[in-house]
Amino acid sequence: MTVDNVTSNRGYALPNPANNLDDDVLRLVAAFNAIDADVAAVVAGLLTKAALLHGHLIADVSGLQTALDGKIAVGSTIAFASLGGVSVGGATNGMFLRFDGTNWSPVTFDGAMVTSGTISAARLPSYLASSALSSNYAAIVHGHATADVTGCRRRSTGRRPSRTPTRCRRSPMQARRRRRTSAPLSATWCRCRRAESSLRSTARC
Repeated sequence: MTVDNVTSNRGYALPNPANNLDDDVLRLVAAFNAIDADVAAVVAGLLTKAALLHGHLIADVSGLQTALDGKIAVGSTIAFASLGGVSVGGATNGMFLRFDGTNWSPVTFDGAMVTSGTISAARLPSYLASSALSSNYAAIVHGHATADVTGCRRRSTGRRPSRTPTRCRRSPMQARRRRRTSAPLSATWCRCRRAESSLRSTARC
């Protein structure tokens, strides 16, 4: 009895020591024919494939030429006036384009246009940087020692007190005595105001 020994994948016949040579020769012939058919099919399939690295002509790509015809050439220059929704009429140096919701038109910058947003610290002048402000400028609310104000201490300490005598306030009894005699009243009967806290005023009543 012939031992039917075959390959594991495609089932090609293999010889076996227990088989008669005549039987294995016929089986090997059939195996080679099957291998030939499989190789022919692989070759035919490869002929319908492109190389892994290959190129194409523009005409070989459907619709590519039409798509390219609708594009501008690399390096082309386009004027603002040729763009839809853009008007540059009346534009002068220093103006910029502003979108009004429908079109772009030239305007002169106005601070009132800036209603929101923030400015990066990197875009501010160096003298407005937080480090410069903290070291070169004082806070809005601050104070000074007397010695920090030029001339303030000299003027305050060198000020001469007023020499204007104070006036006495007479009591009703003093007024009656004043009418009876022309002599001056005793200073102890006077109630005098002090001109300065650091001075004693002597007044005649």
